[in-house]
Parts: sequence; C-alpha cells; structure tokens
Amino acid sequence: MFRKKYANMLIEQMDMVIQKWSGQPEITEKEIYAFLHRIKGTAGTIGLEDLSRISGSLLESLSAEGVKLWQPEEWAFYLSPLIDQLIMEKGLIAEWQEENDLFARKAPSGRQQTSISDTDTDGRIILIIDSSLEFSSKLKEELENEGYVVLIAIAMDKGVEMFYRTRPGFVICDFRMAFDMGEESLLSFVSVLRMNMTPIVFTGFDSGVQYEIESYEIGASGYFVKPLDMKLFKVYMRNRFTWQKDIERITTIDELTGALNRKHMNRTLDQQMDSYKREGRTFTLVMLDVDHFKSVNDTYGHLTGDQVLKGLVSVCTSLTREQDKIFRFGGEEFVISLSETGEAEAFRLVEQMREAFAAEVFTAEEQGVEFQCTFSAGIAATESPDESKDDLLEKADQALYKSKACGRNQVTLHNQLEQQNNLRTLHLVIVDDDEFVRTILEKGFSTWKSHEYMEVQVHAYADGEEFLNSGWYSPKDQYIILLDGMMPKLDGIEVLTKIRDDYPDKNIVVSMLSARSDEHNIVQALEKGADDYLFKPFNVLEVIARMDRLAQRMLL
Repeated sequence: MFRKKYANMLIEQMDMVIQKWSGQPEITEKEIYAFLHRIKGTAGTIGLEDLSRISGSLLESLSAEGVKLWQPEEWAFYLSPLIDQLIMEKGLIAEWQEENDLFARKAPSGRQQTSISDTDTDGRIILIIDSSLEFSSKLKEELENEGYVVLIAIAMDKGVEMFYRTRPGFVICDFRMAFDMGEESLLSFVSVLRMNMTPIVFTGFDSGVQYEIESYEIGASGYFVKPLDMKLFKVYMRNRFTWQKDIERITTIDELTGALNRKHMNRTLDQQMDSYKREGRTFTLVMLDVDHFKSVNDTYGHLTGDQVLKGLVSVCTSLTREQDKIFRFGGEEFVISLSETGEAEAFRLVEQMREAFAAEVFTAEEQGVEFQCTFSAGIAATESPDESKDDLLEKADQALYKSKACGRNQVTLHNQLEQQNNLRTLHLVIVDDDEFVRTILEKGFSTWKSHEYMEVQVHAYADGEEFLNSGWYSPKDQYIILLDGMMPKLDGIEVLTKIRDDYPDKNIVVSMLSARSDEHNIVQALEKGADDYLFKPFNVLEVIARMDRLAQRMLL
C-alpha cells in the first residue's frame, strides 16, 4: 500500500468536491465523469481498490462529453455507493501502517527486491502487430504476466517501424495483415527478422494446413489459430526464447554486417584482459555510433539503412589489421578492439576511418538519390591491471557520448574527458492534472537512474498547456513523457498531436496514462503517435520498470 498521507489527501479532496457540489443547484454529467475518472485511476494507484472499482463501474453509464444537468438529489443517489465507501474508508484509514509504504525496498516475505537496473531484458520484448486491439490487449496482459515487455502496433507499417526502433526478441503478427503488404515486401521483412535472429509467428481466425504451410514457406516459426490456447502458446514462447539463447551461444557472426557479434566480443575481451594482466599486452577499445541513423531509416527506408551499416563495417575492415576485431555492439553501434595499440595511434586510425566513411556515397534506390553519413567515436585504452573489460567499455562509452554531445562526426579520447561534462540528460516528464498521480510518480522516479552515463531529471505539469508552454524541449536531450489522456484545457490526445507535429520522434517516447480502457481511445492514441499506453490504476514500481526497459531499448 501507499503512504497513509496520499489516501488522506484523496479522501479530503473527494469531500471538498462533494461539499462544493452540494451547494450548487446542478452540475454537468461531464463534471461527474471527470471526477469518477480521476478517482478510478488515483484510488487504485494508492491502494484504495474498492473506491477505484466502484468509480469504474459508475463511469460505464456516463459520457466524457455529457451535457446532461444533474440536480443534487440525482447525483447524490447515483453516487451513493461511492459515498458509502468513502465514509467507510475514513474509518479504516487511521489503521494503515507505515510498514506498507510503497517505497519500502523489501519484497514480500522479506526478500530483497531486485534492482530495476539489474533486470536483464535483452530479447524479452515482444512486438504484436494486429489491428484488433481487443486481441492484442488480452495477449499483452497474458504475456506481461509471464515477465515479457509487450509493444503493440495496429498497422503493418507501424509494426515494421517499431521493429527497427526497438529490435524486439519476438514478433507476433496477424496473418492477413502480413500478406496484405505484398509478397516481396513481406519476404524482405522476414529476411531482416531472420538476420536478426528474431522469430515471427502468424495468428489468424482461419484454420487449416494451408495456412500453416504458407506461414512456414514465408519463413515464419509457426501459425496459431485465434483465439489462442494460452497454455500451449506460453510453453511455445518459452521454448522459442530458450532456443534463441542456444543459437546465440553457437553463433559468432552478425549476419547483416559481417562483424563479430556481442557474445563473441565478450569472450574476446575477456581473453585480451587476461593477456594484458598476465603479459602486459595492451589494447585499445573504440566505440562507434552512426550519426542520426534513425533519420536515415525514416528518410530512405530500413533496407537502405542496413546498407549503411554494412558500408561502415567494410570501411573499418579495410583499415584494420587481421589481429584487430570489429564487433556489432547493438543497432548502429560498433566496438573495435585494436591489439598492441595506444590511444594516440588509435585516434589517428579512427580519424582515417571517420574521413573514409564520410566520403562514402550511398544510394537510396527507391528515391533515386545519393547521400552520405558520418559516425561519432570514443576511445579508451588499458591503463591498469585492476580494470575489467566492462570498465574499458564504459570509458569508451563515455567518450562516445561526449563526441555526440559536442556535435557528432568526431572522435574523443577518454583521457581528455572531464567526468562532469559527460552525462546525457533523460527527462522523465509527467503531465497529469491529478496531484496524487504526479506526486507518487515524482517520488517513485526520484531515485531512478536509467543508465550509468545518463542524468535523469523528473518534471511534473498539471495540464497540457503548462507543459507545452514551459520551453521543455532541447534537441540534445532524451525524453520519456507520461501523458494523461483526460485533462482540462487540452486533453492528452491534443497534447500528443502537438508533440508529434512540432518535435522530432527520435528522442521522445510518449506513454499514455488513462483510466479509460475502451478500444477507441487506445486506437486513437496509437494512431496519433503514442509509443505505449498504461491503464490506471497502476503499480508505480511496475511503471518504473517499464520505463526503464523502454529507455534502454528505444533511447540508448
């Protein structure tokens, strides 16, 4: 449960609203709806489940835009179940104990809670591509109960875009939607999935061997008939994720670029660190990141973006020796290990790579245009036998972020850094007219640190106008925005539309908060550019975990 003070504050504010209404000759249905909508989300979030449940039940008969006028005897009768529960809560509230504090750091039975930052989410993200929000939402709930993070796309093109943005470990796609995109496009998409070792399964209402055959022929891992047998499907998912881990252990090459993969990188760096500690054989790490790579994908298409990554590896390979190793670290980020090389020599080599890559000309076939790209880099050399490979990677990572923060298309040596100038900034923005939601989320996120080299700043706004007029945006920073769907002045959809119309998508993730779970509102939010949605009431620790996963996958 949450702190007693939050429940007391909510009870007091409910009392104030009811007393205010009692002195008015009539109120609108819209006012009642807004009141209940807020109570449903807030009460459930702070542990008053009965108040939340009753408010949700009363909401079902009302409209958010209702103009009907209610006299005191009408609304008092209608709200009587809620008022009775309010009186009961007043008597119970004093009995709550401080040990039920939301922010206590112990899990049930006294077990120490696992740190959010320690959670291994690699490959645990699942992407559902399906136009039926009812099906997607139910499947999302079932799979998230199994510990997966599930994202939803309600259109095929949005699904393809989300795959490239988030690189999920699994894709579940509606059969008809997939085949409607055309055989050539579907084959290309499945080919990229296979290169990334990402299984795809199709689902559909049609049964028959022919649908399974078509699915297997196109390269899918299976076909399941709706509604899904969840007991079977969950076992299937566990099996597939286990199989993927086995494949990763025996595979060393990144099929798309030809670079060595991250698993092989870890083994190689462990060996090099051992050689350094035993024999003094030094080496230097370089971390590269293609500048504005999302814009390349958005402008020219993801297949063209893949050609850019292949081009980068080709350039780096041509300038390195046989004993040097090039690894794909993830997405558009690469690591190069340079044996028996100091920072100064590495800097000269990487500058040659940077100039050679900047001179490469790529062609976007569909648009018939040529373009060029650049990369940013950070360099760190072994300095002490007490270092680990992770220490060295962190130093190269710091230097890379410094290059990006200073304008990109440059190389930075870690030894030139000042630690305080290294941090990127992630803004966690809460836009909600509910004081309780803002307070609880601010408190919950106050100690959150999404990434070791990213400073987290939390901001809260009471309405959309205040947020939009705050001068909140800086192009060099990253943003996660928790946006309430129903607010005075500008509602959440209007604020979302302005964000997507006026600001670039590449550094902004928007998650909608709502106590309304009807399909129309969710579809509208996703169509307007929301990346995710959360229903009130929510568990704050789960929200933090979810934002941490989205930040790691989408922003870093």
